[in-house]
Amino acid sequence: MNILSQSDKNELTKVFESDSIIWYGLDFSEFKLTNPLKLTHGPIIKYKYMKEWLKTHNSQTFNGQSLRTFMMKRLNKDKLLFVRSFSKLTIDSIDENNIVMNTSHTITQERVSEIIKSYKSYYEDGIGFVILVESFNKLTEHVSLLYIFFDTKNKEIISLKRVSSGASGAGMTNHWANGMIRCTKKYFYDYITPEYKKYKAEKRKSRS
Repeated sequence: MNILSQSDKNELTKVFESDSIIWYGLDFSEFKLTNPLKLTHGPIIKYKYMKEWLKTHNSQTFNGQSLRTFMMKRLNKDKLLFVRSFSKLTIDSIDENNIVMNTSHTITQERVSEIIKSYKSYYEDGIGFVILVESFNKLTEHVSLLYIFFDTKNKEIISLKRVSSGASGAGMTNHWANGMIRCTKKYFYDYITPEYKKYKAEKRKSRS
């Protein structure tokens, strides 16, 4: 599993000092499956499997905790605000005939910025968090997700990380959902937790 930075903006202090996080959910709008053997399977992927991947990822327990509790604990937040139906709307927006491809797929940082700027603002102005589902690659058996914190007022990206992980397991749902779950655990354990500890240490040092 590997974490790759796709942004020179790493201002997680804003995230850690925000009173709450606005959880948009998973965005499938730019998703692609690389699998030459399933080029005609776009409709069933859109209308069946995307919803199953979403449900499996979001209902997964992370060391006995729900995804919501897990994220709140890792971000040290008492409140996590939800944007209802966001993920479903991103799935509905996809062209079912343009989901499966022969080659690998990468979302450019420029495109990511365009996507974030297209989001509506919900609740009060604050820090938004979204997971952009980039690709499932059958040729390499890897899942790639982008984890993005952004300012919901001006839509500027605060932190953007691409995380990839191997996929495994029987069946179309579990095989790829397992990779998604690994990516999310990897992101919080190997990136957010160390950065939060670093932030706390710097705060203690500044007070001494």
